[in-house]
Amino acid sequence: MTRGFLARAKSHAAKEFMYHLPSERIACQPLGRRDSSKLLVAAISDEQDTVSITHRRFSDIARLIPDNALLVLNDSKVIQARLPAAKATGGKAEILLLRPSGGRPPSIALQENASSSRNIWTCMVGGKKLRSGSVLKLGPDRDIDVEIVERVGGSVFDVRVGHWNEQKFGRTFGEVVQTLGSTPLPPYIRRKPLDSEKSTYQTVYAKHEGSVAAPTAGLHLSPDVLEQLVQKGVETTTVTLHIGAGTFAPISGGHVGQHTMHAERIEVETKSVKKIVQARKCGRPIVAVGTTAVRTLESLYWCGLRILRGLPSSELIASQWEPYMVMDNHSEALPDDTDALEALIDLYPEAIGGETQLLIVPGYNFRTFDLLVTNFHQPESTLLMLVSAFLGDREKLWTVYNNALANDYRFLSYGDSSLLGPSKLLDEQSAS
Repeated sequence: MTRGFLARAKSHAAKEFMYHLPSERIACQPLGRRDSSKLLVAAISDEQDTVSITHRRFSDIARLIPDNALLVLNDSKVIQARLPAAKATGGKAEILLLRPSGGRPPSIALQENASSSRNIWTCMVGGKKLRSGSVLKLGPDRDIDVEIVERVGGSVFDVRVGHWNEQKFGRTFGEVVQTLGSTPLPPYIRRKPLDSEKSTYQTVYAKHEGSVAAPTAGLHLSPDVLEQLVQKGVETTTVTLHIGAGTFAPISGGHVGQHTMHAERIEVETKSVKKIVQARKCGRPIVAVGTTAVRTLESLYWCGLRILRGLPSSELIASQWEPYMVMDNHSEALPDDTDALEALIDLYPEAIGGETQLLIVPGYNFRTFDLLVTNFHQPESTLLMLVSAFLGDREKLWTVYNNALANDYRFLSYGDSSLLGPSKLLDEQSAS
């Protein structure tokens, strides 16, 4: 008996996505120019079931993307989430802000003032013998109290930030973070962040504060490249997915079915969704810049489908397994992407907000975009599975990754980039 979508999705083993990544291939520093990175172009031929690879520079990308394309960018901005702290005994501690507690949008939580009782964040806290009621101190003079409210699990706690001197640190909690915090570099970059990384570990179009990791595919887009795209007639639009520290977590338990996908906040202006719908109706290619743009676009589809199915929609949530369950329970074709997105537009005329836990693994059917710009990802990661799903199978994934390793590509957040998609959209462009 043929297994359904859900059973196949849960059956993937982490070891199937293991590869050897030498430590010297992990990029630990940004390049001097954003757009000087290498760009691997992988054109997928469905007819021949092959992938054709060429090598370019990212500064060439405007020549490779079709003239009438729409680029979708994640404009979330990295906050200075790593806060040095001290225990009452004088011992050192460190607080890494993960997300506002209670599912509140970062845009609201970062605007809380010193007298607010709602300055409660879920954080990773480094330090021994911490428990509910423990108090840590922030600031060079240790004049901001941070109380441990409760343990969420492991080294993750909910903490309450106490009153601060607004003349000294700023009116809002966001200003406190900007003043006292430092850049939350990925865990595999084992050094202290540089002050310059407040800009280099940030896209040039970052706007909405809330991420604790950068949407790294967009780090390569320089003002020059964006201007070249505009001159070519390529449009851009933005979505916001606030990236959590869970993006670095390996697949737990050995199998996808044992892995709990982290939840991340998405916020999208309805006018952006309208641009996407218009492009799809006109047959224009959609280019997702980064896996976070992919997960946002696909999450919007599933949230729109819930509305079409008459399910509750007061808070939009794209859950980890729902897409696979829906595909198992619908023998007929599901509504196309424009129908689902228009359902969102009708219900939310200004902006769309919610959370996504969407987990994309091989066997997933993409619905909302055509080309993908993405970096090279960690072994045994959900991001690597997403890329494998888009390429079509693991054989094509290893063709791309082995080629990148053989050609001295730099990997992970500060690493080089790739442009992936069907040959019918890339071959003609690559030849020009």
